[in-house]
Amino acid sequence: MLNPLQLLRPSMLCLGFIFLILPAMNYSRLTLPVATVEADITFSALQKLKVLDQSAPGFKYQTGCQVRGFNFFLLRKKQDSIGYNNPGAQINAGTQQLISMAKVGDRLIFDNIRLDCEGGAQGVKWGSLGLTVVPD
Repeated sequence: MLNPLQLLRPSMLCLGFIFLILPAMNYSRLTLPVATVEADITFSALQKLKVLDQSAPGFKYQTGCQVRGFNFFLLRKKQDSIGYNNPGAQINAGTQQLISMAKVGDRLIFDNIRLDCEGGAQGVKWGSLGLTVVPD
């Protein structure tokens, strides 16, 4: 006679007559990017930021290049981080919504910034820019 418990896999848990199927994969936390350049930005200057260009604090690159795109992360104290992919230098609606949620003390990370430069260099990786929101 076959024992019903032999049919259970290690990823299944029996509670009385109720079977819970648990995923057999390992979960890992999202690794957050580390900024290669750090700077402070005032709250009012952050609200005016519409384009990621050389007007952003700490973000300098050679002339003849344009921002192709970046990943944006909002790191808030005691909360999960929120990320958004932003194609192009113009800050789109999704990224702008995250920026509007930022408060003094929060960190903004522009990660995986890619530049298109004159002379055929496409998708050049600039690095990451970390901005800390400070009071005016």
